[in-house]
Amino acid sequence: MIKSIECYHGTTYDNLRKILAEHKMIPSRGTRHWLGDGVYFFKDDFYAYKWIVQECHDKYGNSYPDKINEYGILQVFLKVRQNRIFDLRNLEHKRIYDFTYKRILEEFNKKMIYRISSPMA
Repeated sequence: MIKSIECYHGTTYDNLRKILAEHKMIPSRGTRHWLGDGVYFFKDDFYAYKWIVQECHDKYGNSYPDKINEYGILQVFLKVRQNRIFDLRNLEHKRIYDFTYKRILEEFNKKMIYRISSPMA
């Protein structure tokens, strides 16, 4: 079943201009994202703005208020198959996320302990 969802995406004005010109979203890449590389949306514009504030604070420190005006919020209407939505506000999805996150941390910690305790070759 296809579902239409109104949502919001916070990004820089440079990215907004590119998205609007090319009609294509720009995936976030790196290690700071909840679910890895991809495009993230919020159901409420407030949370897109909150993300912008956090992003600016993380990038620019105490001078972040001067940088907020370099960001904007894009309202998007997505048409998505229901089974392709992973919504962390959904309790079952949140449970899956928490379980998976915990398992990844456990495996990572095991590997780190092994590396620390193994003799160097």
